[in-house]
Amino acid sequence: MSMHNAKIKALISDFDGVVSDSMDFHYQAIQKFSGISLSYEDFAGMHDGNFFAHTLPKFRNVDWEGYKSFVFSEQQNLVIQEECRDFFEIVASRLSVFIVTSGGERNVSAFLENNCVRGLFQEILGLETSLRKVEKFRSILSRHGFALDEVVFVTDTLGDILEAAEVGIRTIAVDFGFHDRQRLERGNPYRIVSSFEEILTCLKE
Repeated sequence: MSMHNAKIKALISDFDGVVSDSMDFHYQAIQKFSGISLSYEDFAGMHDGNFFAHTLPKFRNVDWEGYKSFVFSEQQNLVIQEECRDFFEIVASRLSVFIVTSGGERNVSAFLENNCVRGLFQEILGLETSLRKVEKFRSILSRHGFALDEVVFVTDTLGDILEAAEVGIRTIAVDFGFHDRQRLERGNPYRIVSSFEEILTCLKE
């Protein structure tokens, strides 16, 4: 895949764990909101498939719409990492960039606006659009006329890799988010990387 031969036209990115370094934030906030204790392994396991389908039984009745509001103020004030900002500035100058997330669209937009990077992203497709990322991927492909080999997805979780594979989209997985390299390998992504710089290298291949 390459940005130089114009084959790749769009990059789709997950939000939490990629754009926002928010694993510890959500790990603490979900427990505070629900009043239910959660181990790190259980938290990681909730992202082994679609988040809303893989939720642990004890979290099945959590009001995720209410959770969006609960975390809104603090989430929008999280600070984007400079390496992340630089990466998306470079990519957005060459490709259409989208966010596909299980989070709330208003929350994500507020974070991006507060960090002065909202203009780098063409669209945000969150839980309001669909609970399934498969449907959000298909929406981007159909509405914008992208072929499968013209799109790459960047994420940090096994569940996302599996949903992208269901559609046929190649994934570059980052091991600095919610899931470690060993867990990500179970999804057989196109590549696993440890930095934003490595993603750029993949896109230039």
